[in-house]
Amino acid sequence: MTRFALLLRPMAMVVLLGGLVPIAIGGDGLGQPPPDKGSVTVFPIVFRPALPVMKTEDGTEIDFGQRVAMVLGEFLERAGVEDVELAEAKFNAAEDQDVKKTAAALSKFVRENPIKTDYAFYSEIHGTPQTGPTEIRTIVVDKQGKVILADRDDSKTYAQTGKVTPKDPMTCCVFIAHKAQKLWNLADPLREDAPSGKMAARMRKQSGLPPEEEFAAIAKRRAAIPEKATFAVYPVKIGDETDKDCAAQLVDALNQQKICQAVAADAEAKLTVGNDPNEMRVLWDTARAFREFLRKNPPKTDYAVLADYGIGRTPSGKTNVRYVHIIVCDKAGDWVFVDLQNSHHADFQAVDPKSREDCNRLVIRRAKAATEK
Repeated sequence: MTRFALLLRPMAMVVLLGGLVPIAIGGDGLGQPPPDKGSVTVFPIVFRPALPVMKTEDGTEIDFGQRVAMVLGEFLERAGVEDVELAEAKFNAAEDQDVKKTAAALSKFVRENPIKTDYAFYSEIHGTPQTGPTEIRTIVVDKQGKVILADRDDSKTYAQTGKVTPKDPMTCCVFIAHKAQKLWNLADPLREDAPSGKMAARMRKQSGLPPEEEFAAIAKRRAAIPEKATFAVYPVKIGDETDKDCAAQLVDALNQQKICQAVAADAEAKLTVGNDPNEMRVLWDTARAFREFLRKNPPKTDYAVLADYGIGRTPSGKTNVRYVHIIVCDKAGDWVFVDLQNSHHADFQAVDPKSREDCNRLVIRRAKAATEK
């Protein structure tokens, strides 16, 4: 995979609050051309309030802010920033200060802790997993500490400021990257032909993606699926639980739409998948666990299907769907189709799932697209 404007001079300041309303305080900063893009150091994303500590299966604490900064770094690369670094030192801003004071503090920090790149990039995401992002702060300073951007966005300005409405850390990164796009006249980070760099390479390693040759093998296996192949649909994975009824509905839909010959699986695939903030990692860890399950418990059908739905609830009790993952293997356990859908994908947005039934509809939509290619 998700892509400025505080000009600070001596005694002259121009602030764009929410990226919309220019407020000039002395000087003639308005109308100045934006600074050219250059190399960027991305500081760990700060969450307000702080998120609960997450750990990997071996007990290692996960630096979630650093993980999300890496995602932002990849989107900046995709937009056209050629040199992106992750900050080695953490910048700890005071929690109860406004964005201008935080920008001044970052300026001081960079002057006292020199960066190797042209700019430093700092972001705060306010809100909880239940409320979603209620506020996003974006601050950019150059290597001398001069503030280039100090922006605060909230739900009133999201739609007017960015192309993607922030709903989770991934879409927040896309939103922030689009602000960088406007500042430096960069390309759209979501375009298909976007370049990849070292952040993408680090993300790939951390996401547990298989090597490129495996993707070629997956495509080859998918193209070789015979017309009358049979597919066993396993109980849908939802967190640590499974749902047979949801899978039965999926079987009916696959058959009614004549996408494939589907049957309910005889067994239940109880998989142990570690907790990780990287959704791509969750997808491929689940894919590996399902592959190993099938190698020990081969299906009677030609292929096996596992759908994994990331479903939670808001404080008001409404269902919140974070992702839909689809994994299809042959009877030997080899991958045939591995698909990730979340709120920054077109099909996910088109379905806008709010329930398990909606998630099934998204699976059908993706299955149709896969069989038509």
